[in-house]
This record gives sequence, C-alpha cells and structure tokens, in this order.
Amino acid sequence: MVFSFPTLSRPRRSYAYTYYGDRPAWTRALATGCAWTFPFSRLSSLIIATFVLSLTAILLTLGLYSGWGPVSPADGGWSGPVYDPFTRPSAAEAIANTTIRPILAHSRIPDACLDEWVAHGRWRGPCIRVPLEESSIDLVYNWVNGSDPYHAQARTELLAAMNYTTRDARFRQHDELRYSLRSAFKNLKSWRNSVWHVITADVPDPAAPPEDAEFERIGLVPQWMDIDEAWAGGANGEPPVYLYHDSQIFRMTAQPGRTPSIQEVEQWRSTVLPTFNSMAVESQIPHLDPDIVSENILYLNDDQFFLLPLPPSAFHTPLYGPVLRFDAGFTVAGDDTGEADGGGEWRSLGWTAHLLNQRFGGRGRAYVEHNPRPFSLPLLHETALAFGKAFADTPRSQFRGSHTTDGEYEVNTIFAATHYVIERHREALLWSWAVAKWGGEDGVLGPDLKDAMWLELTDEDEDVDEFRRNMTERMSNRDVELNLRAAGLEQPESSRPTERANSTYLFVSLDGYTPNHIDRPHEILLSRSECIGVSEERAWDLFRRVAVEIPHCGDAVISALTDSSPHGLEIFLPPPTSRQPVPDPAVLPLLMPPNPLPLPSNPRGFAVRLIHRYAYTIGRVPSHFFGVTTAKEARDWFSWLDADLAMLNVNDDLYDDPVNLTQGDRALRELFQKRWPVPLDYELAITFVFLAASGCLAQTDFDWSSIKPSANLKWTKCYAEGFECARLLVPLDYASPKNSKTAAIAMTRLCSTSSSSTYRGPLLINPGGPGGSGVEYVLELGSEIAGVVGGEYDIVGFDPRGVSLSTPSVSWFVDDAERAMWYPPNSNTMYPSLNETALVLPYTFARSQVQSQLAAARNADFLQFITTDYTAQDMLTITEAFGFEKLQYWGISYGSVLGATFAALFPDKIGRVVIDGVFPIDKWYSANTNTLVDTDKVLDAFFTSCFEVGPSLCAFHNNASSASDIAAAYDNLLSSIQQTPVPALVSLEQGNAGYGVVDYALVKNFVFHSLYAPYNFFPGLAQGLADLAAGNSTTIYANSGEGEFTCGGAPLDRSYESATSIACSDMTPNDTLADLQSFYEGEVALSQFADLWVSWRVACAGWKIHRPGRYMGPTGPTKTNAPMLVIGNTFDPVTPWPGANETANVLFPGSGLLTYNTPGHTSFAGPSSCVDTYISAYFRNGTLPPAGTVCQPDAGVQLFSPNGTSGPLPRDLGLKETRSEPAIAEREMLAQAGG
Repeated sequence: MVFSFPTLSRPRRSYAYTYYGDRPAWTRALATGCAWTFPFSRLSSLIIATFVLSLTAILLTLGLYSGWGPVSPADGGWSGPVYDPFTRPSAAEAIANTTIRPILAHSRIPDACLDEWVAHGRWRGPCIRVPLEESSIDLVYNWVNGSDPYHAQARTELLAAMNYTTRDARFRQHDELRYSLRSAFKNLKSWRNSVWHVITADVPDPAAPPEDAEFERIGLVPQWMDIDEAWAGGANGEPPVYLYHDSQIFRMTAQPGRTPSIQEVEQWRSTVLPTFNSMAVESQIPHLDPDIVSENILYLNDDQFFLLPLPPSAFHTPLYGPVLRFDAGFTVAGDDTGEADGGGEWRSLGWTAHLLNQRFGGRGRAYVEHNPRPFSLPLLHETALAFGKAFADTPRSQFRGSHTTDGEYEVNTIFAATHYVIERHREALLWSWAVAKWGGEDGVLGPDLKDAMWLELTDEDEDVDEFRRNMTERMSNRDVELNLRAAGLEQPESSRPTERANSTYLFVSLDGYTPNHIDRPHEILLSRSECIGVSEERAWDLFRRVAVEIPHCGDAVISALTDSSPHGLEIFLPPPTSRQPVPDPAVLPLLMPPNPLPLPSNPRGFAVRLIHRYAYTIGRVPSHFFGVTTAKEARDWFSWLDADLAMLNVNDDLYDDPVNLTQGDRALRELFQKRWPVPLDYELAITFVFLAASGCLAQTDFDWSSIKPSANLKWTKCYAEGFECARLLVPLDYASPKNSKTAAIAMTRLCSTSSSSTYRGPLLINPGGPGGSGVEYVLELGSEIAGVVGGEYDIVGFDPRGVSLSTPSVSWFVDDAERAMWYPPNSNTMYPSLNETALVLPYTFARSQVQSQLAAARNADFLQFITTDYTAQDMLTITEAFGFEKLQYWGISYGSVLGATFAALFPDKIGRVVIDGVFPIDKWYSANTNTLVDTDKVLDAFFTSCFEVGPSLCAFHNNASSASDIAAAYDNLLSSIQQTPVPALVSLEQGNAGYGVVDYALVKNFVFHSLYAPYNFFPGLAQGLADLAAGNSTTIYANSGEGEFTCGGAPLDRSYESATSIACSDMTPNDTLADLQSFYEGEVALSQFADLWVSWRVACAGWKIHRPGRYMGPTGPTKTNAPMLVIGNTFDPVTPWPGANETANVLFPGSGLLTYNTPGHTSFAGPSSCVDTYISAYFRNGTLPPAGTVCQPDAGVQLFSPNGTSGPLPRDLGLKETRSEPAIAEREMLAQAGG
C-alpha cells in the first residue's frame, strides 16, 4: 500500500522555546468549508434507519451520530496537518541539571511554623498568620497521534530496522486528549493558576536540507487546537496550554556524582530518539522547565478523564503533600532477570522494584493506581538523579520492552517516583531519630544511650529483647479537617459526593510509615538484639541497618515511636540547639554512603525541613479503569458509571479486527462527545464531515471513483483489512438488457475465512430503508454477521440501484444549497404530525407534489428503473457474478420486502434466505399496510415496565400508583406541549443545532422512535419526558436530530430521496387529499402514532413515475425450491408479527417461522442467543426451527436495566443451547392474522 503524505503546513511555534530552544515562525492552517455537523448523540439504533417507511426519519436520524472526521483535501480549503518546527537542543543542553531543587512552597513557611507543624501536627500558634494558598497544580499530558503520516512512517521504518513488533493500540487515538481537557476544564475550575502541558512526539523536518535533518525537527500538534492562542488561555477561563516535544526535553542523567560527556550524550541521543515508548517519555518528565511548570503536577495519559469537580486537596496540599493512590492488593516484588513481559508494565515494574530494594531495602510495594497521579516536580527530578543511570537506560527501549540488555531495562517512572517519596520520608524519620537526636555531635551510640533508646521505643526494661504491642489510635487523620480549615484550604471530602467528588485521606505521613499502603500497622513487633543491639556503634550504622539492611526493624521503630503520642513527630526530632539557617533544600545524599556526613549546624531545623520535604498522603477517590475491547463494551461501561465516580481511565484494548476497531473508535468518540460536548475556547472551528448513516467508515475513506465499473467482479482492497470493493455493471432496464443503459452497483465484501473446499459463496445483506447503504452496513456489522452465520460466506453489502454509492444515484436537487433550503435543519420535526393543526396534511400534500415533480424532472432518464423488483434482479446478477446460482441473503425491515420480492420472482433461485422484521409484500405493493397494530402496545410496555421498576430506574415514574398514572402523565404532558411549545437552548457552540423549539411533533417523534429499540431507549425516553415535565427541554431537543448546517462542506444525505423514490415507484396509490384524509382516519383507529406514520403515504402524492410491467405484488402463494426463514417479533411497532406469519404460512408456504417474544423492531431489538442459534443453524446447515418455536430475550435483559444500555445491542456471537418455546399463544396470533 502506498501512502501519499499531505503537504506540510508550516509552522506553529512551540511555547517551550524559551527553555528548550526554538526558532520563531508563525502561521495557522484552518480547514474551511461547509457541512452539516451533528453535535448530539444518536437517539436511534441502526435498525431505525433501515425500515422502509421511516422516510423523513432516515434523514434526520443520521444527524444523531456525533462522530467526526476532518475535511479531506478534496473538499477544498484544507491545507493538511499543522506541525511545530524547532531546532533540537545541543548536546550540552541535553545534559541533565543535577542541582537538587528546593520546594518553594515549603521554603516560604517560617521555621517556627514548620517546627510546630511537624512536631505537633497542628496548624496553629506560630502558623496562624502564615499566608497559605491552595497548591498550584499543573496538568502534564503525554500524547501521541499515531495516525500522523510522518510519525507512522518513522515508526514503521524503525520497527523494520529493529525487526521488532508492537501493539498498534499504543498509537491509536480516539480524540481522547480533546475530551480529557474538556473534562479537566469542567471539573477543575477552582484550581489556582493551573497550566496545561502536553508532551508530543517529533520527527525530522522533511523540508530541511539533508545535512540539517538531524537537527531540524517538527513536533506533532493536536490539529483541533489553535496553539497560536492556547498559550494565553481561553476567553472562558480555560488554562493556558504549552507544548513540548520529545527531542526538546530528553536529558541524559548518570549515577549521582558523575556528569556525562558531550560524546556520551550524542551517542545516547542517537540510540534513544525517536521514541515510540510512553515509558521513555515519562522518564524525561523530570526535566520539564521548573520556571514554566508548577512544582506540583498531575500527570495524565490522554485517556484519563474527570467526571466530577475535584478540589486541589484531592491531589496535593502544602501541608500534607501529594495524595498518592494505590492498589494495595497488588504488590510488586523486585525482579532483575528481565524475563517478565516487556510489552506491558511487568518488566519495568519488577526492575524498578529491584532498584528500590537495592536503595531502600527489600519489600513488596503496592501498584500505583492507573489514574491521574500527582507528583512534586522537584522530587520527581530528585528521583531521576538518584537513579540516574537507570533513567538514562529507560529510553534505550525505543519501543516498549525492545531493549533487553541485562541491567538496562526500563524504569517505571510512576512507580519509582511515588515510592521514592515514601521511602525518603521514612529515611528522614529514621535519620532524625537515630543520627540527629541520639547520635548527636559525636555520632556514637554507647550501651547507655541504647538503653535509653529502647526505653523510648518500648517503655520496657532493657533486659526485654522482644517487644510486642497493639497499636493505639493516632489523631492525625482526624485532624485533617481542622488543619485545612485553620490554614484556609479546601477540604478534600464532600457531603454531596454526586455533585463534588468525595476524596478521602486514608493515611498521612505525620503518622510515620505504613507498610500496607492503607493505614498504620495494627501491631508493633520489635527485637532489640536484631534491630537496636546493645554494643557501641556509630549512629550512622544503626541508621543504615534499620533503614535499609533490615527494613522491618525501621518499620517497627517508626510504629513504636508514633504510638507514643496522638499527634505529630516530636519524638523523632532532636532538641532545639541552634538557630542557624538550614540549607535549602535540606536533603540527605541520594545514595546511602557507608560513612556518616557531618551533622548539620541546626540539627532540629534540618530534620524538620527534611521530614516535611517528603510529606505525603495516601488517599482514595472513586475512580475506575477499564479496557475497551468492543464498541458494545464501551457503551456498557459508560452506562454503568456510578454517579459518584470522579475519575475514569478508558484504555484501548480493542480487538484488532478492522471492523471492530472502527466500530470501537466511533463508539468512543460518540460517548466522549455526549459526556463532554462543550468545546474549549481555543478549539479550532474546523468544519467536520459527518460520517454516513449506519457506517463505521466515511465515504471519504475510500475513493470509489478509482474503481472502474465492470460486468465482471473485479475486487479492490478498500477501507480496512479484510474488505474488498467492486462496482458491478447491471442493465438499467432488465426488460431490454442488451439495449439498455447500465447502472453500477457499489459493493463491499468481508472476505470469507474459509478454505475453498468449505466456501459457501456470497451472503448478500440489505439493512432496510429503502435507501439504506448495504456497503456501510457491512463495513460496520460485517464481522458480527460473520460470527453468526459462519466464516464460510463472503459477507456482501451492496447499495441498491439509485442509492448512495451506486450510480446513477437519486437526487432531486441541483446542489446541497437547494436541498438545505427545502429541508431546513431546524424544522423541528422528523415526521410532521397531522394532529398539530388542520393545515399540516394539505401543506404536506402540496410539498409532496412538488417533490414528485422535482424527482421526475431531475431524474427522468433512470427513475422509473429504481424499483424493488429490479433491485431483486440485481441480486441475482450479483449472485451469478460470484459463480453461484442461488441467492443467499439476510434482509432486515424493508430488506424483507426485497427478499420476498426476489422469492416471488425467482422461486427456484432460493438458497438460504432470512427475512427479519417482515412487511408482507402484498401489503407493500398495494400500500394497504395495517402496520401499526402493535405500536401502542409497545408504548404500553413502557408505562408498565416504568411502573414496575420504580423511580430509581425510571425517571418518569414520579412515584405513580399505577401504570395508568404514568400513561396519564404522558398524555397530559403531550397535551400541554401541543398547546404551548417550549424553547430549548442546549448549546451556543453548535450554531443553529444548539437551539430551537420543542413542540408536539418533536416529542411524538422522540417517543415513536424509542419504540423501535426499547431496551436501548426506554431509560432515555423516561429521562427526557421527566426533564420536559420539570421544565427542562434540553434533553429531548439534544437528542432530536437537529443538525447544524454550514455552507459547502460534506454532501448532505440523500437517503430520504432514494427511499421515497423506491417506495413510491413500487406502490400503486396516487391519492387525492380526500383519499389521504380517509386513510389517515383508518390508521388513527390503530394507533395514536398515525399522525406521524401517514406521512409516508403522503410522500407519494402526485408520484407519476411507474414503469409499465413492473412487479406489483403476489397473485397467490409461491412455493420456493428451498424454505426461507422468516422472523417476527410479538410486539413490533412497525412490522407486526402477523406480517411474518402471513409471509411464512400464506405467501411462501413451507418457510420456517421464528417468533421472538419481545417488543421492538426486528430481532435486533434485544439480544437473544436463542434467535442467533436458529439463524446460525439455518445458514450453516439449512436447519429450520421446529414449528411454533418462540425465542425469549437473554436472561437479565430488561426494558429498564439497572445497568442501562447505550447504542444498539449487538448480537451474541457465541452459539448457546436454546429452548423451543411454543407457549406464546400461537393460536391467538394466528387468529389475529386471520390464519
């Protein structure tokens, strides 16, 4: 495959140039153009858009998808990706600064106050007038756009050179950074002087001369962000954003006390850059410019999000330090073998734990929670200096786990820096007690002093060698609220945890040390002979022993000492003997020396500042991490999020199936947009192309004009791995095929995975409509369908003649401007409601006559051939082009009409045919539908199930005493809206799509389309109605399908035009206004939704295009050479079960009938392994279900699930044992159908 790289748009400037070096240059590349954009999430599942008579709904339902794709160069006004050019720092600049940095917030606390705080754990006395502010915390993101062409090229070349492989998921992105920043702005608004920093990759500048390629670089830039303005912050208070690139921040460290040479740095950079390893980048975060970046940072990956407001104290306070969070049940042991998996975290965790063990003593250390992690930047820098060689070795793995030289494995910076703080605090306590307090000036501990030390530890006689005691309670944790109040700082805890996150402190370092990473130990066990001894020795040696050599001794010493007092650390401190200034920072050596250092001139002051330097807290906040493997799993996880959840990490674990990847990407983007819809001020106003109706891939993802139509199938790889596309020439007029013009049918197939000996040929798919794109349907659901029917088939989607990518394609309008004027985006209706005023029917009748004339005039050469019977003949042509004689087919909704028409025309050409959600063809061609017989029953199921689950699961319950009460509340609400429509203002950020009027027709459509997929949409329907009843119209409006329109971008959808053309060309009536009024009155007797449904028939008013000789419906039963499988739901709102029964038992006797006992449209309404098993058995071996078989939804599937659902409910791909259940009153249904 050949990649054509876009022209480089130069340049945007990095804001890191003052520290890292850069050349100033400024431009901006904005994508311009016009398009419909649809900011709100889908109301309806794919199946809604597949039904024959959802005419206007098809067009507007498309607008409910919130996925976006940037305008392509072909759309005009697009100048390609934007990059940030810079000159790489010199080798001398790439040597790490080895100066240990003070913590300025600590430096500003006076000595007397800090002594009071550390010694007694109370912010009082000398601290009372000390000015203290909330910690200033910056966010630091590590971000990569693996789809960038230059980045992808560099990655591919390096992988080939190294003969290495890595997971693509590490480089995929789903626009997470945009939404993570939106979530941060929404929920961290109280943070003072916060700045956001984004670290991105860079590649050689392709425009630079070859001799400068090593030095001239271009950095990746979030294409949606105006970085020329983001440095100043947003007009709404958004924090400033600064960009850094890998080559700018990489600094070489060495073992403490050593500085690498220029030559070593040059060699090091040549082996570590470019990097495609996030852990390598993390190892360089310590080198961020301290003059720009706050000394308190919160490090995030771009897939981490904030769900509730959080105060700074949830992450850091100047009193208690960073708030660390652990998975205490997951401890990491040291491992220096390098044998663990390097592709994940395991090798780096084991190696880092080994390094910590060497420095601080062996123990298991808890895994750091994988959510936003707070760090002190000075201490992060100190960690990198303490383990200088290991940090320099980490980026030698340019891909995760790729460098396998012994002793040069990757450091896990997060794990190392977090535990480093804990260990240094523990070390400070032990040094203060053993060396500064008891060792004193001469540094020697004789027997008498050791007796005194033992007495202080145990309050026991010196002759007792082993001391054991239960710990008493300390007050430090209880004092948190009081101390923060005294200091004027915001509390971390919340009494309203669903409105503001509830962050709790489990342990504060003023209580000493916790080996279990949750709370203080419950028991003290201390051996004098092992830990303290009796003979004379240097205080330094005892300190080394309890701190490193026998770490459980140090733990017990700290526990015993803290157990002596309820507050503070006074017992660890030497007495005040001097007022000499304390060096800033107060630190012990990075490496533990064998011999002691001179005692500081002010031992107590030094000890106080040393202990406070490493202050920390262990806390907990409701958070969740989940890995997404499929689109359904993403929707499920998001629907299950608890109301008090504060932080969320969404990891890309998508299965590598190409369709699954695209479905997953789309689902994630939809879910992100739904939760965080408000753009940041510095998001670029780029026009976006709406991805097509059912499709996972935009039509711009493949250039169909590159395929030359052919009378033989000539397949071309397209879209994604496993897919091929073709354009097949068919006669436009089958009545005289040799003299006819031709049509080109666009097709895509997901290729069979079977061997040639078991290959069954093509399985054609039609998703309904009419006007639904089979190409896009198979792109989205092809792999799922293959999972049900088996890998022996090619799963083939085709766009029926006149539809979408097939040519000629129906279009009533000269251009999109004319189309947009005819279908105004804020018309506030899907179907017009004939109940609103007496003028709606005649007005709609008149519009339909105009449309009919437009269609006839604009498509005169081919419109008469755009009919279902000719599409059925196209399916035979496609089948024969594959070299097969008999049709294999799965048709849904209108697809049942197409399949039944084929069976009527070619009864001897039936192979395996499933029709699902059945509209009987005698009713279709005569337009005598009676399709609303069960619609109101589905609405009744809403009222009944809402009442049964109660107000906790159904928002519209309102503590009703019966289902009738809920129905009455609904009727009253509709009546109120009919009399008094209400304004809706959802967002001013989405142009005309963000505001409008909620009227009777809009509410009726909202309800009606919820009936198609009740398992998905009943909870949302209840919420929308409840909000509307409470005076909040935004919920319903935001899900109504109103779309923003701008000029000249992506082509507007034309499925309504093709759907109407096919339906009206098939059907016989050419109604007068009086006929329509009479028909409407008959439908009203069936359903309260007749006022919407009759719109389909009105659409055919005045339609004059009827091809002589076309198929006009069956004249009697048809016996096919092989039985079809017909599927009907017991309560389908638009294709009721009697239609399936008539088709299977009257129109095509001998067919199998499978009844699915569920409300909703088609078998896709809710998951049923029973249905899937029968469909699979039929396609795999031709087995029909036994007569009278009734399938149930899977266990646990409820209309109001406690966990909720979001989006379409995919089929279960596994084959499970099922039951044949004929107990659903088949006789009643037969009687209802007259059978």
